[in-house]
Amino acid sequence: VMALANAKTMLFYLALLPNIIDVTGVGAGTFLQLSALLVVVYIGVLAAYMTGASRARRLLTTPRALRAVNRASAVAMTGAAAVVATRG
Repeated sequence: VMALANAKTMLFYLALLPNIIDVTGVGAGTFLQLSALLVVVYIGVLAAYMTGASRARRLLTTPRALRAVNRASAVAMTGAAAVVATRG
């Protein structure tokens, strides 16, 4: 479901999969193997995302961390605005 709901993933498979695998020769067994591999990879990647998000959430709940993030964001946006203003 995650692969079908993610447009970037679908585009990736449509663009690269035919160049890597001869899709005309994919039978039911190969399809099941590719599907199982996809599930394993998705579980690993999404588990890493969830772990990182959980750690970031715990880190960013302190007032000191929030203040630091807000200041860093302000500096980044000010810098981006300066770059845009000087290019025009």
